[in-house]
Amino acid sequence: MKHDFLVAICVVLFAIAYLIGALMINEPNTSYSAVGPRFLPIFIGVGMFLSGVWLGWQAWRKKSDAKIDALEEMEWRTWGACVIVLLGYILAFETVGYLITTSVFLFLQARVFGSRAWLRDLVVSVALTALVYFFFNGLLKVGLPKGILG
Repeated sequence: MKHDFLVAICVVLFAIAYLIGALMINEPNTSYSAVGPRFLPIFIGVGMFLSGVWLGWQAWRKKSDAKIDALEEMEWRTWGACVIVLLGYILAFETVGYLITTSVFLFLQARVFGSRAWLRDLVVSVALTALVYFFFNGLLKVGLPKGILG
């Protein structure tokens, strides 16, 4: 409990410092964009702050210190497969484009970590990729690589 609560305090303090820095970002008076340059850093800072508060609340609720079990041996095959999939993602990102590459990347990573629900993995990877794509392209007006779709 002590360690989790200490981590929670550190996360909250870091989030406060991060938010102070985010609020110091200059926003131009004349802008045609829907959101300014402070939006995303403030959004991230609020998320960090809420995560720290949640962790602190969970640590406070714990009745006793749980003993840490012995660490499991690392599965090098899984780690290596993750690295290979990540390298493929990096190499294909610009050429193939964000939508296809990221959907395939998320699907393959789910499979590497042992998921066997291929239909769910496919739907979630495509939906999450599309959501992020429309957030960046539509709201933030940040173009992501279109690749072969463009």
